[in-house]
Amino acid sequence: MLLAGVVLKLGGYGLLRFIIVIQIRLRSVFFVLLLVVNLAGGVYAGLACVRQVDLKCLVAYSSVAHMRLVLLGVLSNTVLGVVGAIIIMIGHGLCSSGLFRYVNAIYKMRHSRLLVINKGGLLVCPSLVLMCFLLRSSNIAAPPSLNLFGEILVFGVGG
Repeated sequence: MLLAGVVLKLGGYGLLRFIIVIQIRLRSVFFVLLLVVNLAGGVYAGLACVRQVDLKCLVAYSSVAHMRLVLLGVLSNTVLGVVGAIIIMIGHGLCSSGLFRYVNAIYKMRHSRLLVINKGGLLVCPSLVLMCFLLRSSNIAAPPSLNLFGEILVFGVGG
């Protein structure tokens, strides 16, 4: 929970401060290389999420995918991109910390973090499943979430 809630946000803040100092030109080879690595990392993180069977690793890889969006917003060098990156960092800190807490609660109840073993949670604890649904929908940027608003700002800059 500390990694998702605090440490990744400190990395995002450091990235914001560092980008201001180095002033990357948008047409430089370094900038294009950074974008390619960013996009490749996002694709890899998404594929890793699809293949994951451990709940904790699934939440961790989705955190990596969110930080890819933050990097994309910061690299846009626009006000909307940076504001979108900050909003994504705030929304990610809230939903990802909650998801880690959910995984910990599941582990305490069932003594396993595997997806296959933890099926049927609605029968055991419906309120926990409702909170998990709300946190997961926020994590994938469903309409009433901060992540959606931040992603619209970040992707709206590129359009």
